[in-house]
Amino acid sequence: MQALARLADIELEEMRFVRVHAGLQHGSSTFEECTMKIGELATATSTPVETIRYYEREGLVPAPARTSGNFRDYEAGHLERLQFIRYCRGLDMSLDE
Repeated sequence: MQALARLADIELEEMRFVRVHAGLQHGSSTFEECTMKIGELATATSTPVETIRYYEREGLVPAPARTSGNFRDYEAGHLERLQFIRYCRGLDMSLDE
């Protein structure tokens, strides 16, 4: 049990690092102040772009706002949700679970 709790702590710490790191790449102090394109979200979460689009189609990740050029514009909630899904998939949970 302690090992599992420690693993959860490590995963949460990694999520915080990615969120802050992504924000700093955009020149802001936190991720919440900026948005990302789909390629940036894919890089930050190590998820293929097509997988992100699939998760959107299946309703696992909410559809993002669109820019005037019709690009997807992801926010902090999208990053956190996708990290959670990736964490669960890493535990061999199905998408239905």
